[in-house]
Amino acid sequence: MSSEHPDQDALSQEANHLYWESEESVNQIGEALGLSKGVFYGLIQPLPAGLPCPGCGEEMVFPNRTARDKGFMVCPACGLEEEEAAVQSYWEDAAETGGEGEPEAPGALARRAGRAVQQAVGSGTERMKSLSPRGRIIAGTALLGVAIGLLVAGVLRKR
Repeated sequence: MSSEHPDQDALSQEANHLYWESEESVNQIGEALGLSKGVFYGLIQPLPAGLPCPGCGEEMVFPNRTARDKGFMVCPACGLEEEEAAVQSYWEDAAETGGEGEPEAPGALARRAGRAVQQAVGSGTERMKSLSPRGRIIAGTALLGVAIGLLVAGVLRKR
């Protein structure tokens, strides 16, 4: 927003503050500010995630609250879309090996994310052992749904 419109700047700041720092719905915030949903969404800026992109080094962002809540980040510079845990793991590994700041080799981030998923599955297996048979069926069905979702996302991402 330009400094020629201080009221618009203030409105944008207030909209972003309420959107990112409250649990109010978009409709509630828009109504409180006297804005239509479309105008409100036009004022919302992505939230800086505090992590550089493994691909280009620019700061990654959360495009919306749902993405933030699910730990899904996007790089506005190069378009990389990745889970926050995978990016965090990449930078932790880079700091340990001294490779900090170097661009990610193609597929390396995906392999690292795969290892993180395998670790999560391993710890989940231990937790599954403590569940009742009905709980195992419910958890297994949920995991199957997640696996199918990841497969579909992978296929769509390649297109």
